Amino acid sequence: TGTLTATLGSLSSTNSATTGISLTTVAGSLTTGSTTVTNPTGIGININTSSAALGFANTSATGSGGTGVSLLTNTGAITFGSLTITPDAGQRGLLATGNTQTITATSGSITTSNAVAVEITRPSSTTPLAMSLTLVSANGGTNGIVMTNTSGSFTITGNGGDVTLGGNGTGGTIQNMTGSGMNLSGVTNLS
Repeated sequence: TGTLTATLGSLSSTNSATTGISLTTVAGSLTTGSTTVTNPTGIGININTSSAALGFANTSATGSGGTGVSLLTNTGAITFGSLTITPDAGQRGLLATGNTQTITATSGSITTSNAVAVEITRPSSTTPLAMSLTLVSANGGTNGIVMTNTSGSFTITGNGGDVTLGGNGTGGTIQNMTGSGMNLSGVTNLS
Protein backbone atom coordinates (compact mmCIF):
# COMPACT_ATOMS: atom_id res chain seq x y z
CA THR A 1 0.00 0.00 0.00
CA GLY A 2 1.31 3.45 -0.91
CA THR A 3 2.79 5.37 -3.83
CA LEU A 4 5.76 4.11 -5.85
CA THR A 5 8.05 6.01 -8.15
CA ALA A 6 10.74 3.47 -8.84
CA THR A 7 12.97 2.06 -11.56
CA LEU A 8 14.73 -1.19 -10.71
CA GLY A 9 17.44 -2.96 -12.69
CA SER A 10 15.91 -6.32 -11.79
CA LEU A 11 13.46 -7.83 -9.34
CA SER A 12 13.52 -11.40 -8.00
CA SER A 13 12.05 -13.65 -5.34
CA THR A 14 13.06 -17.26 -4.62
CA ASN A 15 11.40 -19.77 -2.26
CA SER A 16 9.07 -17.23 -0.63
CA ALA A 17 7.00 -18.63 2.24
CA THR A 18 4.01 -16.68 0.86
CA THR A 19 3.56 -14.64 -2.34
CA GLY A 20 6.62 -14.06 -4.51
CA ILE A 21 5.86 -10.39 -5.32
CA SER A 22 2.77 -8.57 -4.02
CA LEU A 23 1.60 -5.06 -4.92
CA THR A 24 -1.73 -4.13 -3.29
CA THR A 25 -3.40 -0.70 -3.47
CA VAL A 26 -0.29 0.86 -5.02
CA ALA A 27 -0.28 4.15 -6.94
CA GLY A 28 2.47 5.87 -8.95
CA SER A 29 4.77 3.92 -11.26
CA LEU A 30 7.20 1.02 -11.24
CA THR A 31 9.56 -0.04 -14.01
CA THR A 32 11.75 -3.13 -13.65
CA GLY A 33 14.37 -4.95 -15.62
CA SER A 34 14.11 -8.73 -15.63
CA THR A 35 11.63 -10.03 -13.05
CA THR A 36 11.98 -13.59 -11.77
CA VAL A 37 9.81 -15.40 -9.23
CA THR A 38 10.68 -19.01 -8.39
CA ASN A 39 8.96 -21.50 -6.05
CA PRO A 40 6.79 -19.33 -3.77
CA THR A 41 4.33 -21.32 -1.64
CA GLY A 42 1.53 -18.96 -2.73
CA ILE A 43 0.85 -16.73 -5.75
CA GLY A 44 3.85 -15.91 -7.93
CA ILE A 45 3.05 -12.26 -8.75
CA ASN A 46 -0.02 -10.63 -7.18
CA ILE A 47 -1.16 -7.14 -8.24
CA ASN A 48 -4.43 -6.14 -6.61
CA THR A 49 -6.55 -2.94 -6.56
CA SER A 50 -3.63 -0.81 -7.77
CA SER A 51 -3.65 2.30 -9.96
CA ALA A 52 0.10 2.35 -10.62
CA ALA A 53 1.48 2.16 -14.16
CA LEU A 54 3.58 -1.00 -13.97
CA GLY A 55 6.24 -1.97 -16.52
CA PHE A 56 8.02 -5.30 -16.12
CA ALA A 57 10.70 -6.36 -18.61
CA ASN A 58 11.07 -10.10 -19.30
CA THR A 59 9.14 -11.80 -16.49
CA SER A 60 9.13 -15.39 -15.26
CA ALA A 61 6.91 -16.91 -12.56
CA THR A 62 7.63 -20.62 -12.10
CA GLY A 63 6.84 -23.27 -9.50
CA SER A 64 4.24 -21.22 -7.63
CA GLY A 65 2.02 -23.01 -5.14
CA GLY A 66 -0.80 -20.60 -6.11
CA THR A 67 -1.76 -18.78 -9.30
CA GLY A 68 1.30 -17.86 -11.37
CA VAL A 69 0.31 -14.22 -12.04
CA SER A 70 -2.83 -12.68 -10.52
CA LEU A 71 -4.06 -9.23 -11.64
CA LEU A 72 -7.27 -8.24 -9.81
CA THR A 73 -9.32 -5.02 -10.14
CA ASN A 74 -6.44 -2.76 -11.16
CA THR A 75 -6.91 0.66 -12.76
CA GLY A 76 -3.34 1.18 -14.01
CA ALA A 77 -1.79 -0.21 -17.20
CA ILE A 78 0.33 -3.34 -16.68
CA THR A 79 3.03 -4.19 -19.22
CA PHE A 80 5.26 -7.26 -19.46
CA GLY A 81 8.04 -7.97 -21.93
CA SER A 82 8.24 -11.72 -22.42
CA LEU A 83 5.91 -13.37 -19.88
CA THR A 84 6.65 -16.97 -18.84
CA ILE A 85 4.31 -18.66 -16.36
CA THR A 86 4.54 -22.28 -15.18
CA PRO A 87 2.87 -22.81 -11.78
CA ASP A 88 2.66 -26.06 -9.82
CA ALA A 89 0.06 -28.64 -10.91
CA GLY A 90 -3.51 -27.59 -10.14
CA GLN A 91 -2.71 -23.85 -10.16
CA ARG A 92 -3.87 -21.23 -12.68
CA GLY A 93 -1.35 -19.60 -14.96
CA LEU A 94 -2.64 -16.05 -15.56
CA LEU A 95 -5.72 -14.73 -13.75
CA ALA A 96 -6.83 -11.18 -14.66
CA THR A 97 -10.22 -10.06 -13.37
CA GLY A 98 -11.85 -6.62 -13.41
CA ASN A 99 -8.89 -4.64 -14.80
CA THR A 100 -9.73 -1.36 -16.58
CA GLN A 101 -6.46 -0.45 -18.33
CA THR A 102 -4.41 -2.31 -20.94
CA ILE A 103 -2.59 -5.50 -20.04
CA THR A 104 0.35 -6.00 -22.40
CA ALA A 105 2.74 -8.89 -23.06
CA THR A 106 5.05 -8.96 -26.08
CA SER A 107 5.82 -12.71 -26.06
CA GLY A 108 6.15 -15.67 -23.72
CA SER A 109 4.50 -18.91 -22.70
CA ILE A 110 1.92 -20.08 -20.17
CA THR A 111 1.79 -23.76 -19.26
CA THR A 112 -0.49 -25.43 -16.69
CA SER A 113 -1.45 -28.90 -15.55
CA ASN A 114 -4.98 -29.55 -14.21
CA ALA A 115 -5.87 -25.85 -14.19
CA VAL A 116 -6.80 -22.94 -16.46
CA ALA A 117 -3.80 -21.49 -18.30
CA VAL A 118 -5.34 -18.06 -19.08
CA GLU A 119 -8.41 -16.51 -17.43
CA ILE A 120 -9.16 -12.87 -18.30
CA THR A 121 -12.62 -11.58 -17.35
CA ARG A 122 -14.51 -8.41 -16.56
CA PRO A 123 -18.15 -8.42 -15.47
CA SER A 124 -19.06 -5.24 -17.38
CA SER A 125 -17.30 -3.13 -20.01
CA THR A 126 -14.06 -4.71 -21.28
CA THR A 127 -10.49 -5.41 -20.25
CA PRO A 128 -8.19 -3.90 -22.92
CA LEU A 129 -5.48 -6.31 -24.09
CA ALA A 130 -2.33 -6.07 -26.20
CA MET A 131 -1.08 -9.59 -25.60
CA SER A 132 1.01 -11.71 -27.93
CA LEU A 133 2.22 -15.03 -26.53
CA THR A 134 4.26 -17.71 -28.27
CA LEU A 135 2.61 -20.66 -26.50
CA VAL A 136 -0.35 -21.46 -24.26
CA SER A 137 -0.72 -25.07 -23.04
CA ALA A 138 -3.08 -26.68 -20.57
CA ASN A 139 -3.39 -30.39 -19.80
CA GLY A 140 -6.39 -31.30 -17.64
CA GLY A 141 -8.74 -29.13 -15.64
CA THR A 142 -12.06 -27.55 -16.57
CA ASN A 143 -11.00 -25.09 -19.31
CA GLY A 144 -7.71 -24.15 -20.94
CA ILE A 145 -8.53 -20.51 -21.78
CA VAL A 146 -11.40 -18.44 -20.33
CA MET A 147 -11.99 -14.93 -21.64
CA THR A 148 -15.02 -12.69 -21.02
CA ASN A 149 -15.45 -9.07 -22.13
CA THR A 150 -12.05 -8.21 -23.58
CA SER A 151 -11.06 -5.66 -26.21
CA GLY A 152 -7.81 -5.07 -28.06
CA SER A 153 -5.99 -8.23 -29.11
CA PHE A 154 -4.90 -11.59 -27.74
CA THR A 155 -2.62 -13.60 -30.03
CA ILE A 156 -0.84 -16.94 -29.74
CA THR A 157 1.83 -16.98 -32.44
CA GLY A 158 3.65 -20.29 -32.13
CA ASN A 159 7.03 -20.10 -33.79
CA GLY A 160 5.48 -18.52 -36.88
CA GLY A 161 6.69 -21.36 -39.12
CA ASP A 162 3.28 -22.47 -40.45
CA VAL A 163 0.40 -20.01 -40.53
CA THR A 164 -2.12 -22.27 -42.28
CA LEU A 165 -5.19 -23.46 -40.43
CA GLY A 166 -3.97 -25.68 -37.59
CA GLY A 167 -0.38 -24.48 -37.96
CA ASN A 168 2.47 -26.67 -36.78
CA GLY A 169 1.43 -27.08 -33.14
CA THR A 170 4.09 -24.76 -31.71
CA GLY A 171 1.44 -22.45 -30.20
CA GLY A 172 0.68 -25.01 -27.51
CA THR A 173 -1.93 -27.67 -26.85
CA ILE A 174 -5.11 -27.61 -24.79
CA GLN A 175 -6.11 -31.17 -23.96
CA ASN A 176 -7.94 -33.44 -21.52
CA MET A 177 -10.38 -30.75 -20.33
CA THR A 178 -13.58 -31.69 -18.48
CA GLY A 179 -15.27 -28.61 -20.04
CA SER A 180 -14.54 -26.54 -23.13
CA GLY A 181 -10.93 -26.11 -24.16
CA MET A 182 -11.71 -22.43 -24.74
CA ASN A 183 -14.61 -20.61 -23.06
CA LEU A 184 -15.06 -17.22 -24.79
CA SER A 185 -17.71 -14.51 -24.47
CA GLY A 186 -17.58 -10.87 -25.63
CA VAL A 187 -14.02 -11.26 -26.95
CA THR A 188 -12.47 -9.36 -29.87
CA ASN A 189 -9.35 -9.95 -31.99
CA LEU A 190 -8.41 -13.41 -30.78
CA SER A 191 -5.96 -15.29 -32.98
